[in-house]
Amino acid sequence: MPFIDRDFINDLPNRVDIVGLINKRVALKKAGKDFKACCPFHEEKTPSFTVVPNKQIYHCFGCGESGGVIDFIMKYDHLAFVEAIETVAGESGVSVVYDQTAKPVDKRFERYNKLMSELSEFYQNQLKQSAAKKKVVDYAKNRGISGTIAKRFELGFAPPGWTNLYDAFKDNDEAIQDLLTMGMLVPKKDKKDDFYDRFRDRLMFPIHNTKGNVIGFGGRVLIKQG
Repeated sequence: MPFIDRDFINDLPNRVDIVGLINKRVALKKAGKDFKACCPFHEEKTPSFTVVPNKQIYHCFGCGESGGVIDFIMKYDHLAFVEAIETVAGESGVSVVYDQTAKPVDKRFERYNKLMSELSEFYQNQLKQSAAKKKVVDYAKNRGISGTIAKRFELGFAPPGWTNLYDAFKDNDEAIQDLLTMGMLVPKKDKKDDFYDRFRDRLMFPIHNTKGNVIGFGGRVLIKQG
């Protein structure tokens, strides 16, 4: 992943039109000096999402989401930090300035980031497709978690069973070793090359860093209903 010049990152919001960029994705209406719309990050009927062009920020008085143009693009387009900057610059006709002196990141971390993203997709797909999904869906509904919220926060499901995750990646030796390093797979005692999944039968929550990358997971043990 390329490194972008820090001064360029700091100056970019001052060189772009936050209203124009957001309006491409959410229909804004003029409201005095500002612009308003129904918030794209939660369900609402009365507009509480406000874009303040003279401050180059947005804020939702309903759900509390706020930030600058880069934050918005990261959240709305589901992009990592560098990708969001490149998107904002590209749509604004601004050439990105890369830092040619920065030390490259260890290639392993790029691989880990990609694998963590694949794990998140795996758990999200299980929430949609697993034969055992009914209990986790019922659990979420009982806790007031709608489908929209689940999608927004990329919630997933680790199905019951000891090797669902392992079985999904067992044909990739490098991925298996990385999953062991990450702690997502656990080796069985006294059994070489025999592993089981760290998370089983749980509602899964991905943990993101400030760049939007998945860096870990939390798992909620399901409480038996009824």
